[in-house]
This record gives sequence, C-alpha cells and structure tokens, in this order.
Amino acid sequence: MTSDARGDALAPREEDAKPVVYGDAEVCRVLRIRRRVIAAARTKQSRGVDWDCVGLHAGMTMKWIHEEALRRGIVPDFFGGALKPISPGDGVVSCRMLGTWPNRSRVTAEVVATGEARIATVKSADMMHLYEIFDCRDYGSELVWSAELNNMVY
Repeated sequence: MTSDARGDALAPREEDAKPVVYGDAEVCRVLRIRRRVIAAARTKQSRGVDWDCVGLHAGMTMKWIHEEALRRGIVPDFFGGALKPISPGDGVVSCRMLGTWPNRSRVTAEVVATGEARIATVKSADMMHLYEIFDCRDYGSELVWSAELNNMVY
C-alpha cells in the first residue's frame, strides 16, 4: 500500500461528512413559509439530504433551501447574513409533539435527533397540533419551550 493509497483510505469520505444546516426560524423568515412546510419535508428518507441535526438541534440544508426558494419563485439573500449555520452545543433540542397531559403545560415530545421520548414544558398544549415540531431549551433534566425559538407560524 503506497502512502497515497493509505492517505486516501484514512481520509473522511464525502458521504460521511455532515451537511451544514440552518435553523427553522431563519429558514421560515428567509423563505416566508410556515413551519409545517419544514415539518412535511422532514422524513426519515430525506435525513442527511434535506435536513439533519447538529447535536440535538435539527435544521434544513442549503440544498433544500435553494430548491424550496426556486419552487416558490423567490430569490432570498442567502449570503447577506440572513442565514447562519447551527453551531454545536447551542443547547437547543428539536422536538415533535407526541401527546398531551392533563397539565396543559406539559407534553410528551420526541427528540427529533434521537427518537427518544421526553417530557417538555410548553406555554400551552391547547395551542399546539399533534406531531407539531418545535424547539426547546435543554436544561439538563427538563426541556422548556421558548418563544424566541418558535416565533414562526406553524
């Protein structure tokens, strides 16, 4: 084995590299879309292509953003600072609502990145839809819904 062949074997493959992803709030603002459009695009088959997770924070890829912009006939300013990639360790957890509790400030949520079911504290479960995606702050043992992370229309 030559040094070139060994170097190629140890180099990360292109398909193993994680795509850069952008948060839902910024994507919704730039494309002028509802969050349910993003929710519909997040299928298991499209993970890694149209969307992916950085830590526990899910976001959309630039490939999907470009395709959606073209489909909608808009040309957003992608490089003017409107979109910033999700940074690792930001403390945000992307969730999908699975069910409600008698205490309407609690919901059972699936962590999108891992599929784990956890309890999340929300403003009001009455204002949410089943399987709605939302972002929470992770405070260790508790996930807490935050208005600044969920300021787009579902």
